[in-house]
Amino acid sequence: MSNKQSELQKKFFVLRETSLFDFPMVKQIVFINNDVRLINEMNDKFGEKIVQINFTGNIQESLKIENRNHQLVKIFPKNKKDIIQISKALKEKRFLICPAYSINKLEDISIVSSMDLIIDLIPIIENIDFDLSMEILNYYLHNQNLNVSIEPFHSILVSKLHQKPKTLWNMNLLNPDMFYFSDGQGLAEDSKNFQNQDYRYLIDHQSRTFQKQKYRSHLDSFFKSLPETRPDCLACPHFHICIGWALYQKDTCTKWKKILSILQDASREIQALEKFEKEHAIIPSEKKK
Repeated sequence: MSNKQSELQKKFFVLRETSLFDFPMVKQIVFINNDVRLINEMNDKFGEKIVQINFTGNIQESLKIENRNHQLVKIFPKNKKDIIQISKALKEKRFLICPAYSINKLEDISIVSSMDLIIDLIPIIENIDFDLSMEILNYYLHNQNLNVSIEPFHSILVSKLHQKPKTLWNMNLLNPDMFYFSDGQGLAEDSKNFQNQDYRYLIDHQSRTFQKQKYRSHLDSFFKSLPETRPDCLACPHFHICIGWALYQKDTCTKWKKILSILQDASREIQALEKFEKEHAIIPSEKKK
């Protein structure tokens, strides 16, 4: 196996079509598609490769997706009413709810979570008001009746507790070391690049191989310029999780810095509590013979 093929086997391919499913080096696929029939057909043939399905179509139709245990399925409801109507079925399917409607108050989230549905705010968290973002975070951390996670807060907290960083780039499927997007002609680090024909690899369908292109992407430029353009960024205590995401194509990282600081404090409190309980655990005496 060539080094190129070995490298690509470690990547996640974010696909909107089916042309790359049967490429031998394509092992991990995030499939973005709204055709349930096609999703199920691909699952029958290549289900072991599909690790995530993003479905933005009618959520009633999403219930027909025949997902597998290892797959993460994200759906994007356009209003709360649709979620409420089929909440039991969505819970049984273990789908993640990514609201495609505006989040203007805590109830927009709490109503959904009260039905034991996992919420993923990664696609829209930048659009949520700062104060409301803090309110949702506080709800996640301190509501004793909450039985499900709210992302990305939960994954970040767990990664801090177990010291296994999961970066914001990974959560947003925009880590050039892990994710490539395909439009059938080539592989790029970002789906926006397709408009410019700016590919990392060109696809040779006949030989089922990829021909690497030599170019410096805007993501390459961003990472390499961080030490010079954002020196404070590298010194930030949250850099190991953010790695500049909060300032990528943005002017400020105030919201993310606050979120990560609160989650860091929460992880320390949990660790301190666990240590206290372990040190003061009551050891039952042995039963008399």
